[in-house]
Amino acid sequence: MLVLLFHKSLILIVKRSNYQFDSETFFFDQIIQEGLNDPFIVQAMEANTLDSFTEFLVTRLLDLFMTCVSGNEKIYNIFIMNEGIKSKVAGRLARQMYEQESG
Repeated sequence: MLVLLFHKSLILIVKRSNYQFDSETFFFDQIIQEGLNDPFIVQAMEANTLDSFTEFLVTRLLDLFMTCVSGNEKIYNIFIMNEGIKSKVAGRLARQMYEQESG
């Protein structure tokens, strides 16, 4: 359920920014899993508040995107090239990871 809400939120962000994408939204599931499998990211998540973790995740977002970019170049370019969207996505991804790990 949370993943579905997360994807709907990302679609709204993109639509508001005049971008479009379809099934590539599942790219973010890969990003979340990569983040949750990274001990450094999990340690940062456990040691920080959601706001602090979100700030940290912005610095690691490019690395996470790079691990999952194959076949997802379109969505990668949209989110990496637009700082406003990148920041919003980092916030959503951080919240999703935080909730899954704390769940």
